[in-house]
Amino acid sequence: KIPGGATLIFDVELIGFEKLAKKKWDLSTEEKKEKATERKAEGNAQFKEANYAEALECYRESLEYVSYLYEEEDKKATFDVNLGCNLNAAAVCLKLENFPEALKYCDEALKLDEFSVKAMFRKSAALRNIGEPHKAKQEIMTAIKLDPKSGMLRKELAEVKKAIALDKQQEKKL
Repeated sequence: KIPGGATLIFDVELIGFEKLAKKKWDLSTEEKKEKATERKAEGNAQFKEANYAEALECYRESLEYVSYLYEEEDKKATFDVNLGCNLNAAAVCLKLENFPEALKYCDEALKLDEFSVKAMFRKSAALRNIGEPHKAKQEIMTAIKLDPKSGMLRKELAEVKKAIALDKQQEKKL
């Protein structure tokens, strides 16, 4: 037992240490672009392995790096990363059945590229799954006008029409 009020002397040996990573806002513009691209690539790898939660986290981190770019030139340089991450995050959210979140990413993608057929397709799927089949139909019809030969879009339109029919049946029951 050590008596109360005793003075203790310790020898401490430093075995190792890790340098703290810079905060996102402390990185140079080039480092932010690089990290955003790396995190997107990691997200894609996680998606391919069906690790959807991990993929979503990677896409969110990538988008966060992009959000710290303020110069128009830098935003243009990371346009593809930004659009891709929003589209991929929407796809992940659809897989995870987090439809409101998928809508959010689709809307962000459409702000970047108002003619993004992928964003419209995924937005339609999200709207259909949250019980908004009429809005989903508007979205998918716009996408079909842009890419009339896409089988994927036609398939989504068929799903939307089924949802609308189901909606009408349920209304009749009331």
